[in-house]
Amino acid sequence: MDERDELRGWIKAILARTGWTATELARQAGLAGSTLTRFMAEPDAAILSGRTQSKIRAVATAHGVGPLTLSGRVDAQAVEKISWRATHRLLSQLASHGLADLGPGEIDNLSFVTAKTIAQQLAGENTQPETAEKLDATLSQIREMHNLRGD
Repeated sequence: MDERDELRGWIKAILARTGWTATELARQAGLAGSTLTRFMAEPDAAILSGRTQSKIRAVATAHGVGPLTLSGRVDAQAVEKISWRATHRLLSQLASHGLADLGPGEIDNLSFVTAKTIAQQLAGENTQPETAEKLDATLSQIREMHNLRGD
């Protein structure tokens, strides 16, 4: 499932919870009605901009539908996916700029551990002690590397 599919699923859930059409949701968010209808209908439509997503999120949240709480509680799998992607992107950028001495396997592993921890925390689950320790050690290492470079 790619980012477009995730966004479409989120929008469909908002529409189902509010009873609105895509055009109505767009209007409520201050967007052109065609913005969402085109995105929902065209498989290769351009991804919605961050600004557009923020507007939709604000309207949805105001009506009790958060992006990760469609069932009324935190969706740990959705949090984990999003957290993994964001953490992986961040660690990859740090490594590519020489701010972290991490290989691809280490980036994958740390991204997994971080995403799992975030998802568990947000879902109210107990984090495994060894997972929390790995995450703390990794973050300390990244902070230390960052401080040594004087950035």
